Amino acid sequence: MVKRIFLIVLALSVCSLPLLAGTLEERIEKELDWPGGKVIEIKTTNGFIDIQSWEQNKVRIEADIKIKSGSSKEAQELLHKVDIVTDKQEDRLVVYADYPHKQGGGLLDWIFSFSKPSVTVSFTVTLPGQSDLRAHSVNGTVKVRGVTGQIDLETTNGKLYAEDLASMTTASTVNGSVKARFNRIDNANTSRFRTTNGSIKIFIPTRADLDVNLSTVNGKIHTDFALKVNGGYGGKKIRGTINNGGNAELTAKTVNGSIDLIKY
Repeated sequence: MVKRIFLIVLALSVCSLPLLAGTLEERIEKELDWPGGKVIEIKTTNGFIDIQSWEQNKVRIEADIKIKSGSSKEAQELLHKVDIVTDKQEDRLVVYADYPHKQGGGLLDWIFSFSKPSVTVSFTVTLPGQSDLRAHSVNGTVKVRGVTGQIDLETTNGKLYAEDLASMTTASTVNGSVKARFNRIDNANTSRFRTTNGSIKIFIPTRADLDVNLSTVNGKIHTDFALKVNGGYGGKKIRGTINNGGNAELTAKTVNGSIDLIKY
């Protein structure tokens, strides 16, 4: 009888928690002087990162914060503790959100885990086009447009989009697709695109000179280019040359997904 009463009370408590839930949102905007040609790092754990370029020697940051909690009071307290950090170092600018992370406890913490506070911080950033960029999320999509410096994009659960590329680019995700478009491919450009569960689609200029290394396990490989095969050819792995090759190298690898090289 005691066990049954405890379970009934527990069930009623679980049902009543959503009624007390609180959700708060806030946008923080910052703008600071920062010259092109240096490194900019943007990091978040839960949230998207959306980056575009302009011709000014400034960085504009819009941080969208969303707090979900078991109560409005707790959400408000946590929102006040979220700080958008812009750490200016000699050769780089690092942008991230700093806030307390609650640690789990015992059985009741596990049972009521859905009522624990969650913090999502998404960044929309405008920066000098000549910058070198590192943009890393864990749970969120990462997009970049118009940045011609070296680029490093990473997420675990999310898609990756990169447009107007020119220099060395690395893009890696686990659960998500990868889509990239090169305006040009500079000499000595070594670019790598990887995912585990998702497709890879890359747009390449018609006259690009490029060595390619393509690989999938459960998927197909398609290319618009007439490849000069130099390392093997098959439905799952291709090593070859586009046009004259030699000046740059592109690697694209997935496990569960297809790979497309599209000529334009």
